[in-house]
Formats: sequence, structure tokens, C-alpha cells
Amino acid sequence: MQEVSSDQLREKLTEILETWPLYREFVYTGAADVFRMPERIQLLCASCGTKQFWRTQLAQGENNRNGFSQKLYNCSCNRQNIQFYFFWKPEGQSCRFFKVGQYPPLDESINSALEKMLDEQDLKFYRNAIRLRNFNLGLGAVAYMRRVVENRMNDILDLVHELAVQDNWGTNLMAQFEDIRKDPRFSTKVEYAAKLIPLRLYPEGLPNPIGILHALTSDGLHARSEEECVDIFDRCKLVFEYLFANLRPSIEDAKAFRLALAALTQKQATKAGPIPNESDVKTLTAAE
Repeated sequence: MQEVSSDQLREKLTEILETWPLYREFVYTGAADVFRMPERIQLLCASCGTKQFWRTQLAQGENNRNGFSQKLYNCSCNRQNIQFYFFWKPEGQSCRFFKVGQYPPLDESINSALEKMLDEQDLKFYRNAIRLRNFNLGLGAVAYMRRVVENRMNDILDLVHELAVQDNWGTNLMAQFEDIRKDPRFSTKVEYAAKLIPLRLYPEGLPNPIGILHALTSDGLHARSEEECVDIFDRCKLVFEYLFANLRPSIEDAKAFRLALAALTQKQATKAGPIPNESDVKTLTAAE
């Protein structure tokens, strides 16, 4: 149970509407003067294609803190709306709030870059994970996500290894790549990838993104609550999708840049000549 101020409660209610799964309960004390839903929230709009502010009408004297209720929010574009169904009621010295439904339902879409990387079975597992998360079944969501991450761990290793190659790493860590890739232990691969990922991919003061995936290796995961597992899922999902949505394009862009630069260098040297292929680029890069 958490004691909150009025401003903190308004912020929390907004967060719950925007991001929390159904049935996840928020129990609090304090903020007795807050009994109406947030007037404004921010969500992705299917019509606009971007995040927009959504507003609801609040009548003077309206009290939403009286048990089961509902509230309609309209996008600023006036082309989309969303209906929330919720429970909010005082219980002794505390209050309880949770969503029991919303329409359109919580987003279950998968990043397009990641979707291309997953086979049919992994895609099914990942969709199951997201759906379980949206119904506050965090333990099941984490279990499905771990299965997918385990299956794609070699792809993650390939990504961070390629980035390390671009950064001209020459350490013993790089020499272990092939052995680690063949290692059947998930935890070993995660630990190695966390060490190998370049520092430029996580600004100072922020955690190692791959290090966050260590949460999926915890032997004590079964002892966590559903809510704690939802939090673990959300953090790991963000990292997993980031790796495929951002790192792979950056690698391809870097390869294209090196190829174009090598071609320009050769052309300047010979005044004319064929555009080199990738092996030529590696030869030129090594020579430099």
C-alpha cells in the first residue's frame, strides 16, 4: 500500500490508463480530495499514427470513486475514442483502483522489424506473451518471452558482435565469440553479450540494455508476484525490440557507408574503376 499526494495520485491514474494491464490493482492511502478521473491522457492514435492527447468530459461535482464505472476519452483529432471500464472505491482507510476493460483493447502489435526476424513458432509465443502481460499474468508472459529470447539469442550475439567489429575491438572477449555462440547455456550468452555491447549504445548513467535481460535468467523468478513479472516483462520487451528495431538498421547503414566510402576512395585513386564488394571493403579497411 502506498501513501500518495493528490498530484501523485493524478499522475498514477494517468499512468494506469495509458500503460497498465487489466486487473492490476493500485491500493493507496491519502489524496482524499481526488475522486474524478484524469481529464487528459496521452495514447497512440490509429488515425493520427502518433501519440496524441485524449480528453474526457467531467461534469461539475462528478464522482468516479464509487465502485464500477466507465469513462470515454476522445482523441484530439476527433476521429478516435477509447472507453475505459474500471473499479475505484474507498475500502476502510485505503482506496483501490484497477481497470477491468477497455475498448479498443490494449495494444498487442509487434515491432515490424522484430516480426520479420521471428519464425512462426516464436511469433506465436511472443503474441501469447504480450496478451498475458495485458491481462496482468506476468509470470506466464515472462515465461513465453524467455523462450523467444532463448531462441533468438544467437541473433542478438551476432548483432552486438558486428557492432564490436565496427568499433575495432581487438580484445580476448572478441576471440570467445564462436565458442560462446555454441554454448547451450542461455545465461552465459546473455552475460557475454552484455560485456560485448559497445558503450556508445547506452549513455552514461543508464543501464546496460542487454544486462536487463539478466532478469529472465533469475532462478527466483517463480517467487515474484504477477505485477513484478509484468514490470520485468516490460523492461525486457523494450530491450529485445530495441535490439532488432535499431541495431540491425544501424549495422546495415554502417556497412553501406563503408562500401560507399571505399568506392569513393578507390575512384579517387584510380580515376575510374569498379565499385568494390563487401570483401573489398574489409581489405581496404584493414589496410587503413
